[in-house]
Order: sequence, then C-alpha cells, then structure tokens
Amino acid sequence: MAKIVLDNVSVDFPIYGAHQRSLRSTLARRATGGLIQRDQRNESRVLVRALSNVSMTLEEGDRVGLVGHNGSGKSTLLKVLAGIYEPVQGTMTVEGRVTPLFDMMPGLDVEDTGYENLFTAGLLLGMSRDMVESKIEEIEEFSELGEYLSLPVRTYSAGMATRLGFALITALNPDILIMDEGFGAADLRFTEKAAERMDDFIGRSRIMVLASHSDGMLQQICNKAALMEEGKLLRLGPVDEVLEAYHALVHGDRSRVGPAAAEKTPEPPDYHEIEMSPEIVSAIPLWQRDDRQGNGAFRFLSIEASAGKRAGDIDISIVVLNRELHKLKNIEIALGIDDSNGERVSLSVFSFVDGVELSLGLGLTKLVASYSGVSASPGSYFITLFGRCVNGIADWIRYAGRINIDRALVGDAEFARKCSLRFIA
Repeated sequence: MAKIVLDNVSVDFPIYGAHQRSLRSTLARRATGGLIQRDQRNESRVLVRALSNVSMTLEEGDRVGLVGHNGSGKSTLLKVLAGIYEPVQGTMTVEGRVTPLFDMMPGLDVEDTGYENLFTAGLLLGMSRDMVESKIEEIEEFSELGEYLSLPVRTYSAGMATRLGFALITALNPDILIMDEGFGAADLRFTEKAAERMDDFIGRSRIMVLASHSDGMLQQICNKAALMEEGKLLRLGPVDEVLEAYHALVHGDRSRVGPAAAEKTPEPPDYHEIEMSPEIVSAIPLWQRDDRQGNGAFRFLSIEASAGKRAGDIDISIVVLNRELHKLKNIEIALGIDDSNGERVSLSVFSFVDGVELSLGLGLTKLVASYSGVSASPGSYFITLFGRCVNGIADWIRYAGRINIDRALVGDAEFARKCSLRFIA
C-alpha cells in the first residue's frame, strides 16, 4: 500500500547576510514565488517561505499533476515529496518507496561506457548493483545499442544517449513516482514503442506526481491535478476542473479558483513580511530559484563575481547545466548589469567564443565573463542572466547575482563595454 499525507507543511529557505532595502517596483516583488520574511528570532536572517501550510492526501492509484506559474512552489513540493527538502512546519507521512526522476540519466559521464553509466545512474536512483545487473538484458533489448554499450557515451548520437537513459529509467518499479516537467515531457519525443513503454512504466507506479505546463500531458496521464500559487495549495481535484481554475487565475479571475484563493491564508506569527529587494533575491542560490523563465534545456546553477588580476577587471564565473542528453548548439548567453537604481548599465551578448559558435556539452560547463578596464562608481550592481537555444529561451533569471564595488574604478571604458567570455575546463 502506497500513501502520502501532508499536514500543514511549510518550507523556508534561509538567506544570510541579506539586508532590507526599499521596494523598487511591483515586478521586483514578484521576482520569487515564496513570501520574503525576516526571522524574528534572528533579525539578520531573511527567510523565503517556499511552501506555506500545504495539506493533501494521496492514495494508491492517484496520478496527480501540479500546475501553476513559475515560482508557484511546484518544484519545491516535488523535492519535499522526494525527501530532498525537510518541512520546517507540519508533518509528512510516506508509505512506500519514493523514486524521484529529475534527470533522465543522473551522474552521466561521457567518458564512461554505456554499461558503466548504467551502474552509476542506477546507484544514484537507489538501485543495488545486483538490481542493475538484473535489468541489463532488458535495457540491451530496448535500447538496441548493441556494441555501443561498451563504448564511451561521447561517441553516441543524441538519440542513442536518450535511448540509454530512457531504457534504464523505465526499467524501475516505483511505488511512488515523482517527476518534474523536464523528464515528463520526454515521452512526447519518442517513438510509439517508447511511448508504450512509458505508459507501462507510469502504470506500474502506485502513486505518481508530475509537474508540468502541458495541459495535454496532464489530461493524458493524470486523474487529479493540484493548483499552486505563491507556495500555497489552492485546489486539488479533477484535472479539467483544476486546469479551468488555473486558466481563470492566469486571467485574473480568482472567483473560479475556490475559497483558498479568495481568502489568503494568514502567515504564521513567528514572522512578519518585509519588502522585497534585489539584495535579497540575488542572495538566493541559483539552484533554489523558482522564479526563472524558460524551457529548461539548460539552466544556470551558480554565479560568483570576483576581482580580476588587474585593477578595474571583474570576473563573473557561471556554472551551466545542460539538461538535455545531447550537445546543445547555437547557444546564446547574455549578461545584463543594472545599477542600484535599476538602470541598465551593461548588456553583453555572446553567441561565439574565440570565433567558434557557442555550444554546451553534456552535463556541467563553467564559463567566465571577464570585464576589463571598468570605470564605475561605488555601489551594488545586479546581474541578469539570459540563455537561449534553438528551441527558444532556455533560462532567464533577474537579479541572479550581485557585484559589490567598494571604491570607484577608473578605467578606460564605461562599465562593461569590454567583456569577453571563455570556457574553464
């Protein structure tokens, strides 16, 4: 028997060293999905309330789709169900084995062979070595990779790498299946044979929870849906009814959503709301940011600004994750820099590096944007990151990071007129 019970579950992300500043605009206030609060027990600590008093009961046979705009709390709720985040308030009871699927092939190393990657990914998914070995014949038959399984994954085409990961994932027998939209959308790109295997895989799970922006997918594989907004659960019920309520909410009609949306849930007495500011938002680690836009083909995971080798030089290190199972070509990455008044002082767009078209290999890539000979006044400057691939916007985060300039820099260029991008091995 599989079952999940959440009783008034709340999740906070603490942010240290963030100081209150006045609210610059309504848009800034919406830069994160959760409520920004100051901890009354420690005034120097700021908290982002990512989930607020969420209660639900899921039982065997439930196929639940999470809907809501970016930053509504869908990803946070998935990670709570997966055991990655612990509630700071309320309780969660889980009966059954949870299988979280946030990547098609976790731990993928392109230098390892297909077989080696199967064991690595299997262990990361909670399988024993014996369990992986018992699935090898089934994976070989479905993937049809033959002798390529003994070769490094870097020799695979995009389709071959996809078949490898898909064959392993769908060989699992989950009790409770947790999937984010990046994985859930993958079945739409497969052949009929793979679609049948995906349907069988989902059917073997006793409970499934999926976050998605695709109405068609939710209607196809889910029998319930949950509407999230600002970390709160507004509605849980039949898929069509919840989708109708979500679209009404998008167009500003809260009357059709339900009483939970019409009446805001009171905040816990331990906190009081403070004003949003770029300083607070930029202090949240990028991997925790739910207020990003884009299709997720690749994501910015971390950012750090530091002084360069010479006076007036600034380096911005960025770690990017390619979430696809193939090399991404025709990439465009842009860095926008705003001053403390919200004025854009720099915009650098890159589609080539050293004369070569910008691309991202599998897994993680570290990039460094170097600004040389900068002339700038003292103060805080805030970085916006933007990434585009052939399928559209991949990732877009405002206030992704901050540059602090203590003393005036007198260089031979206005702030960030001179900027170059390079890869770090």
